[in-house]
Amino acid sequence: MKRARLAGLGFVAMLAALLLPAPTASAAEVPCGDPLFVKVTWHSSNPSGHGRLRVETCFAGRGVNWFRGQTSMTSWMDHIRTGNNDVQFVDCNGTTIDYPPGTDLSFGDNPRCIAWINIRPF
Repeated sequence: MKRARLAGLGFVAMLAALLLPAPTASAAEVPCGDPLFVKVTWHSSNPSGHGRLRVETCFAGRGVNWFRGQTSMTSWMDHIRTGNNDVQFVDCNGTTIDYPPGTDLSFGDNPRCIAWINIRPF
């Protein structure tokens, strides 16, 4: 009886491990400087178009990072450098764009509305 109960508990633990979602890793925000890090230059604007100066944010590690701008403002990506990372970018409309390692791209007068980035392992 005791053996059957232990086997049943082991089965339940295995089933829970398979069915429960894995915790989501988050890319760490780090000081800029290392060219291997993901570097995003961005600015925020409110609905009337007023915003603040450009900001550089760098990320290391793998995982998802939601973009935090100013409260009640939209964040706009002006430039992205992927370093040695494979980066997936999702804009405010849900469009997904993949940027391979070594990408160094400026958007000029057409910045991209940014929602989050996902740094994938290389």
